[in-house]
Amino acid sequence: NKVQRRAETPDGSVLSASASLGKAWIDRGRLDRIVPGMEFAVHNAADMALKGRVKVINVEDKRAECMITDAGNRFDPIGENDLILNAMYDPSRQPVAVLVGNGFGSLSADDVKNKLAEVGILVTDKISNEVDYLVLGTPFFDEDTGEVVAWSARDEYRQAQGNGPTIVPLGGAVGWLGP
Repeated sequence: NKVQRRAETPDGSVLSASASLGKAWIDRGRLDRIVPGMEFAVHNAADMALKGRVKVINVEDKRAECMITDAGNRFDPIGENDLILNAMYDPSRQPVAVLVGNGFGSLSADDVKNKLAEVGILVTDKISNEVDYLVLGTPFFDEDTGEVVAWSARDEYRQAQGNGPTIVPLGGAVGWLGP
């Protein structure tokens, strides 16, 4: 009874790129829930080899300007028709996440919830078959011993393992969502 999750399929493609300027344009924009700060891995369309990473800096309705943050191989630069992928972005449906942790670094739970909402991810309080991501914040500590409580001791974590959502450490989520 699990929700069908999308395969690791491309989220779009590079329209054009300039290695000398360190910029690229992608074919996703505001209408696709793209916001500044989102990052995408860039892969070669022929063999899916990783070519680098881009970060969205400016968004129009149907396209976005990106800064090339990792150029990978200088002999095979990011270029037109390369594919973009972001593990937390799905243009076909609204993803759902649950936040678990004793804080989220310098961000409050509401800040993380708002950042996720900006890119179209709904945050709920309970694990269910509809949940796509379990976002882990700062671990919990045992009040008596002061030691870190393993994630596997948390009900939410165990339920997530049974339901199949992707478990994402906060650092991973912030990397995809932007600062």
